[in-house]
Amino acid sequence: MWEHLKSSDKKIVLYGTGNACERIMRLMDARGLKPASIFASDDFVRGQIFHGIPVESYSAVKSRFGADGMIVLLCFGTHRAEVLANIEKIASETEFLAPDIAVVPEFDGSGNEIVFDKAFMEANSERISALRGMLEDEQSVRVFDSVISYRLSGDIGYLRACETSPEIPWSLAIERRNAMGMKCSSLLDLGAYTGDTAELFMSLQEGLRTFVTAVEPDDRNFIRLRDKYAEKGDMRLIHAAAGESEGTALFSQGGGRGSLQKKKREVQVVTIDSLCKDFFPDVIKLDIEGMEAEALRGGHSFISSHAPALIVSAYHRVSDMWELPLLIKSFRNDYRIYLRRSPCVPNWELEYLFVL
Repeated sequence: MWEHLKSSDKKIVLYGTGNACERIMRLMDARGLKPASIFASDDFVRGQIFHGIPVESYSAVKSRFGADGMIVLLCFGTHRAEVLANIEKIASETEFLAPDIAVVPEFDGSGNEIVFDKAFMEANSERISALRGMLEDEQSVRVFDSVISYRLSGDIGYLRACETSPEIPWSLAIERRNAMGMKCSSLLDLGAYTGDTAELFMSLQEGLRTFVTAVEPDDRNFIRLRDKYAEKGDMRLIHAAAGESEGTALFSQGGGRGSLQKKKREVQVVTIDSLCKDFFPDVIKLDIEGMEAEALRGGHSFISSHAPALIVSAYHRVSDMWELPLLIKSFRNDYRIYLRRSPCVPNWELEYLFVL
């Protein structure tokens, strides 16, 4: 994608403002690229200036540059249906790309942000190929290949073509465990947010009594979680982060979907192994903003001995897509690996299911 942008004579127009836009502007600057304009959804255009560039409406930039004279770069993420529909509309009218940037930025020895490009893929080709060969079904391979194609090209068509319902990894976990004669009634929810995935898990049990331990480090998210589930006897709520070893860590408190490690407030850190001394979950979900590998290592003993189903987000760091599955397979080589992604752009909501 970056090579294409450098060779094109079209104007580069950024869609959206915020942290992702700032990162994309830095990546562009490192490659000698400059945005011609920035636009936002009509409802959000209020004469703002973003890094010295006036924020316009889409109709204004299209009128100025022409639909054939510009490339739009998406600079935010969304799973909202109405926003996705608007993105599709814009993409049908002009060249539209969504740069693949990891949720948690990582940097090389020169201080440059690492991106998934051709050179990076070639450097990791053996591990990528090894993981692809471990995938259990055709849909998993299709998702894997589509995501790789998207990450190289920025073309969201690859992402939209391999989407399935958010409940699919959960129903697959239940189906596989039932087929093996194993129960699926308890969940350890790491990165519980306000209880949305716990609620999904419970809704799929068709009247079966369920038990959930929900772990959430963010203050505001935990308050919402507590207000929603404090009176529910089968829900244990823990205000903490999951990690490799017990102790404390410094986390930002944003109240959003996750809490990145930005050294804002000290929180308790718990491990999967410590949580599972008196609780034996059938399923463990990990969606913890780039700390998945550390939390998995903190659960090596329980995962190795009990083989719970694992539903693991694999999009926070640039190498998560293969590093996390290979780590889990080093714990237990008999796990079957499924890969699914639900509607979202850019490459978020990518989840692995590990099940016997």
